Amino acid sequence: MARKKNTKKRRSGLLGALVLLILLGVMAYKLVEVYGDLSAAKEREARLYAQKEQKEEENNSLKDALSHADDPDYILGLAHDRLGLVEDGERDFPDVNSN
Repeated sequence: MARKKNTKKRRSGLLGALVLLILLGVMAYKLVEVYGDLSAAKEREARLYAQKEQKEEENNSLKDALSHADDPDYILGLAHDRLGLVEDGERDFPDVNSN
């Protein structure tokens, strides 16, 4: 009878240790999964921050252009640079080296 109790104690001890090992394994797996999610979130945060900085620069450029919208010299400069406007008495020398 003492042997049966001793055997039952061993089995329950082994069963408890097995359950504990399984729980530790599941927790380790979840920890690795969460760490991977955290890493992906940090990468996404860095991309969004860079995108935010780019949009802020673009916004500042547009604000600057808007502040010069009524300036005739600015408008003539844009027409000259972007559209190739040539005023009376000027000559247009196209750059043959650029494609």
